Amino acid sequence: MTFEQFKLLFATDTDGFREKMKSTLKKISCTSSTLSPTSSSSEPFDFVDIRTALTTSVAQQKAQNVSPSLENDVYSFTHLKTGLAIIINNVNFTDPEHFETRTGSDFDVASLQNTFNNFGFEVQTHTDVTASRITWLLTQAAKEYDHAQADCLVCVVLTHGYESWVDKDCRKRFDLLFGVDGNSITSKAVVELFNDIHCPHLKGKPRLFFFQACRGSRLDDGQIIEVAYTQRGTGVLINSASSLLQYGTTYNSTGPINVSSKISRTKSDLPWSHVRKMPIDTAVLYKDSIVMYATPPGFPSWRREGSWFIQSLCQVLDSPRVGSGQVSLLNALTQVSGLVARNYETYSEEEPSLCKKKQQPVIYSSLVKDVFFKRKTTAFPKRIGTFV
Repeated sequence: MTFEQFKLLFATDTDGFREKMKSTLKKISCTSSTLSPTSSSSEPFDFVDIRTALTTSVAQQKAQNVSPSLENDVYSFTHLKTGLAIIINNVNFTDPEHFETRTGSDFDVASLQNTFNNFGFEVQTHTDVTASRITWLLTQAAKEYDHAQADCLVCVVLTHGYESWVDKDCRKRFDLLFGVDGNSITSKAVVELFNDIHCPHLKGKPRLFFFQACRGSRLDDGQIIEVAYTQRGTGVLINSASSLLQYGTTYNSTGPINVSSKISRTKSDLPWSHVRKMPIDTAVLYKDSIVMYATPPGFPSWRREGSWFIQSLCQVLDSPRVGSGQVSLLNALTQVSGLVARNYETYSEEEPSLCKKKQQPVIYSSLVKDVFFKRKTTAFPKRIGTFV
C-alpha cells in the first residue's frame, strides 16, 4: 500500500467515525435540549447544538453540587460537649542513660491544658506512662468516652521519638513514640485507635493529633530568607549576644508561668542511643483527621522550657482571632508552622555543632471541612505579639 492510499484509507475511516459520532450525539442532544444555535456561528449546526446542550447540562450539574451555604463546609460544633483532649506527657524514663529527662515538658502541659480548657474540651493528662499503658489509655478513651455527644477529639503525645524502617531498600519508614519503659508504639497505632472502625461515634467529626517527638537525627541548617520586619512583635525573640530566648507569658489555670530564662543548651526529644529496628507498618492518615508533627520525617524536635512546637501551637490558638472563630484551624496551624520555622534556632555551649539548627513542623490533613474553634470564656490570655 502506498502512502497516498494509506492517507486516503485513514481519512475515510476518520470521516466515517466523525459522521457516526455526529449522528449519535445529535440524537442525544435532541432529547436533552431544545435550544437552537446562533445564526452567526461558523461552526456546523449539529456541533453548536450539542456543545450548547452539554455545557448547559454540566452547568446544571455543577449548580446542584454547590453547597447552598458555607455552613455545609464547616464541621458542626453543636453537640453537648466540645470533646475530649487527652495528653500523654512522658518526662522521666526508666533508662536515663539512653533516654534523658524531658525537662520543660511540664510547661507544654500547662499551656495545652489552658488552651483546650478554654475551648471547652475535657482535658485528661497522663504523665510518665509505659508504651503498653499508652495503648490502653487511648483504647479506653476511644471506647469509654461519650463521643456521640462530642464535637471533636484532640490527642497530644509529648515524648521521645525516633524513626525506624521496615525495609530500607523499599524506603518504608515509620515513627516511634517511646514509653517511659523504653518500649515504643507507632504514631499510626495512635491515630488508628480513633478511626471510624474503632471509634464509630467520631464518624464525620474532626480528630486532631499533635506529636511532639523526634522523627530522626538529621539536622536542619535552615535557609536564609528575606523577611519584612515590622513593629509587631513575634513573641519569640532570640538575642544572639546573650542567647536569651524570650517567650511570651504562658498561662495555666492558676496564673502566669514565667518561662523566660537564659538557656545554655537546647535539648531535643531524640534518644541518642542506638534504636533497634522493628518490623512495623508505616503511618496512615485516616479521614476527618489532622496529624501535625513537630518536625519532618528524619529530623529531631527541639525544646528549652517548653517545646518550640507546642508553645507556638498554644500561642496561636490562644490568639483572639482564632478564639473568636475568625480563623480556621488549618490556617492557624499553617501559621504555627511558619512561626517555628522563622523564629527559633538551637544554641548549645557544650556542642557548637548543634548551634543554629532549625525546625519545621509538618501538617497532614484529611479534613473535608473547615474547623473553627470558639473560646468558652470571654477573657483572652495576654501574649507578646499577634500572629493571626
